[in-house]
Amino acid sequence: MYRNGCIIIAFLVLLTLPAWAWSHQDVWLRNEQGDRITATLNSVDPYSPQKTCGACHSYSTITSGYHFQQGFDVMKDGYDAGKPWILSPGMFGAWLPTAAAGRLAAKNNSSARQIDLSTYDWIGAGKVSAKHRIKNPSCGSCHPGGGPMEFGRDARGRADGSKTHVTGEAANPGALDGDYSSRFTPDGKSAFRQSGVVEADCMICHNPGYRLEERSEQLYRRNYRWAASAGAGLGKVSGAVFTYRNPSAGPGQPGYEAGVWNLSKRPVVSYHWSNHGMFTADGRMKGSLIKKSVSSKSCLQCHAEGEAKNTGTAFSPDSDVHVKAGMTCSNCHPLSGKTKAQRLTHQIAKGKSLTSHVRDDLDGLGMKTCIACHSDGQYQITRQGAKRQARNPQATHARLLAGATFHTYLISCQSCHATSQPLRAMTILDMSAGMEYGYTADNFDGASRAED
Repeated sequence: MYRNGCIIIAFLVLLTLPAWAWSHQDVWLRNEQGDRITATLNSVDPYSPQKTCGACHSYSTITSGYHFQQGFDVMKDGYDAGKPWILSPGMFGAWLPTAAAGRLAAKNNSSARQIDLSTYDWIGAGKVSAKHRIKNPSCGSCHPGGGPMEFGRDARGRADGSKTHVTGEAANPGALDGDYSSRFTPDGKSAFRQSGVVEADCMICHNPGYRLEERSEQLYRRNYRWAASAGAGLGKVSGAVFTYRNPSAGPGQPGYEAGVWNLSKRPVVSYHWSNHGMFTADGRMKGSLIKKSVSSKSCLQCHAEGEAKNTGTAFSPDSDVHVKAGMTCSNCHPLSGKTKAQRLTHQIAKGKSLTSHVRDDLDGLGMKTCIACHSDGQYQITRQGAKRQARNPQATHARLLAGATFHTYLISCQSCHATSQPLRAMTILDMSAGMEYGYTADNFDGASRAED
């Protein structure tokens, strides 16, 4: 009887466990060949997200999402005949003259003057130093990997998922190839064989302690295959394919881009095997590092600065009532799709944009709206500490706006409830001198240098 009572009590305890008690299993890290990485086996190899996470999860399905593709899946040379510099609708291939970064080259070029950034340089040509106040990040620093950072283009400039950049480079493409040339390397050719490719890094989103700046630093060193290991904090990377000669030289200064290419000695990883919060005794990565739900902190690693500069948006409790209420980015931007298979494609719900046109067919699909949550009863957040309901404003509107019989049907919620932004957005980006100078709007009465 006592034993049966204990079983019943244990069962009831399990029933009361919150949803956040979910835990990922411990994981064997694997290298590019799919071999295990332990303290005694392949111990200095960088781990491969594709071979590690992809051992259980459908890597190709997940990386079909637009965050990974960014227009790569529909790009081609001559994508827009009227604007030949536009190769795709996404961040990989699209370009604005106000963009701080260079323009991605077409696959086929007749002159070196047509090549600003090859794919190899698009990924890692950047320089950031807080100490020296230099901030010129590469395009790849805010891309999660996979897609164009892993695979090349065919002869027509279309995505070719049949071969990685390492394989494509080995085929000895021409000197003016948009993927496999470089205006930085000594011989003008890419060095994917030494750098590796940047696979889709699941931990950027699913590890709350991810260090994006560490990942970016590896990209600037052209240590592409080592970026995931550094970003997840699993170990220290020693060695670099490329090292700047003068780290303190900023844009426009002598020696800004000069550096040393080390194409013979391979960087190594020193994993933190003795960290028992990170690794098990037999060398598996602790599953507790991986979270099923994505925190706002993870999203804002990439999105915070851009939103602040471009729109004056600040995601903080002081300026955002939804953040103050404990809501996260994914509450309004969940994975689109009605079925688990559809959601696995990682098409994150998004709104509409006048400037960004990647996957316009997904605009609004699965996106939570003010009306949906506050009027139509679609608020379904069950996370511990979250509000139990989204208040319906109809009664309050009827009481305070008795004479405004049609306003709430014709005017968007934001017209009254989002009348200003907490930050000064950038209104001018001046690149005419070869350096980035940003100016912010001051109530549209003037403009001030962003750093003033």
